[in-house]
Amino acid sequence: MRGALAGTSSCRKPACPATRNFGGGALPRKVYYRSIIVASQFLLPKEARCRRSARKELVAAVAERCQTGSAAEKGRILDEFVALTEYHRKHAIRILSGNAPKLNGRRGRRCLYDQAVTEALVVLWEASDRVCGKRLKALLPVLVPALERHGHLSAGQNPVGGCGGRIQADTIPIVSEFTSLPDWLNELRRLEISSRIQASRKLSGISIRDVLTITESGRANFDEPWGDLAAEDRVLLYAHFLQPGHLRELIAAFRQLFPDDAARETPIFLDLGCGPFTGGLAIASVLGPAALHTYVGVDQSNQMCKLGEHLAQAMSTRFGCDVQATWSSDIPSIVWTDPPRWTPVFVIVSYLLASASLDVKKAVSDLDQFLDKIGRGHVTILYTNSPKDLPNKNYPTFCKCLYRLGFEKATGGLGEIKVERSGTFSIRPLRYALFTRQPRRRLELKRT
Repeated sequence: MRGALAGTSSCRKPACPATRNFGGGALPRKVYYRSIIVASQFLLPKEARCRRSARKELVAAVAERCQTGSAAEKGRILDEFVALTEYHRKHAIRILSGNAPKLNGRRGRRCLYDQAVTEALVVLWEASDRVCGKRLKALLPVLVPALERHGHLSAGQNPVGGCGGRIQADTIPIVSEFTSLPDWLNELRRLEISSRIQASRKLSGISIRDVLTITESGRANFDEPWGDLAAEDRVLLYAHFLQPGHLRELIAAFRQLFPDDAARETPIFLDLGCGPFTGGLAIASVLGPAALHTYVGVDQSNQMCKLGEHLAQAMSTRFGCDVQATWSSDIPSIVWTDPPRWTPVFVIVSYLLASASLDVKKAVSDLDQFLDKIGRGHVTILYTNSPKDLPNKNYPTFCKCLYRLGFEKATGGLGEIKVERSGTFSIRPLRYALFTRQPRRRLELKRT
């Protein structure tokens, strides 16, 4: 019985009386306001359509009639206006009422590069087998000279040098791969930091939100106590909760600076605002705990330097780290007895500019004087900070001071690193920059 009645018209579902289907490729449309609706522009004859050049004159003429007419006249005027201009009905109402948004100027994003740079980038992109922008940026220093040697790219087509360096490094965002701490560093932090917090009744139950208040998000004076917490307790909380994020940022940066996990020479690392040996731990994570290098940590907090020195000694004792570490409260107080050399110097400026009490001009001037004591070798400055605007308000002044000293900005902008938090993966944004200065031609030696 069910199959016999399946083809009868009495069992069919009646069509909705409020739905009409117009021919000519128009879609079904429900009738809400009018009994006659133009559902498709193809239903209108060609002579009835309105060109764009005449739409402005039509709007000026129809708007006045629509404002002075009655409700019935407004409906008829709106129907005629929609049929002529092919506008959407709601958009036509906004135009006739004067509430339509006005677009000024050319639409779309601003062009960053001219035609010459674009053509050169296409050549490089094709030669690299059409890799993504992140990998293409890393290949440019190697790919451009190779194409120039083989005649595939002329000097005038060089998008980095020949075109005046018009490719902006910050226009290609850098997204680092998953960054984790090595096993030996996790073990060191567990023995020297986490175990001390778990053994303390005052510190074991403090949450991350309370830590941000106690440490003022890392900008506190860590030589002063806070409530019933001593200055040493505040430093331990900072090292346990906030230091891992800074370590991952620096590890991701040093992996790009030292891709082969080894330094060509014995470098000197100057860590400004070092905290509890943050830069030194990141360097050892990339070069290896047994890599020979010189580390100079500068921090105005004596408690930070004290914990950093303790971690450096523990790393040397437990993992055989061969590092010559020096600590100081400011740059002029650094004791440097070695003669000037051509040794490369890496300066770490991680979250230093977030300090509201920092005199940027004086800090850069002291840095230049200390670099003269070391020698005339190649200098690289790594800058990392929060992506927010307030911690970076002194960044333009910092750049101007470095430019006056002969530094050049190699790259910079906003970047991201992938980190693991509580068993889940997340993205940690940051602002970064890399400044370099070539070796000086003369090495001045003081007479004794």
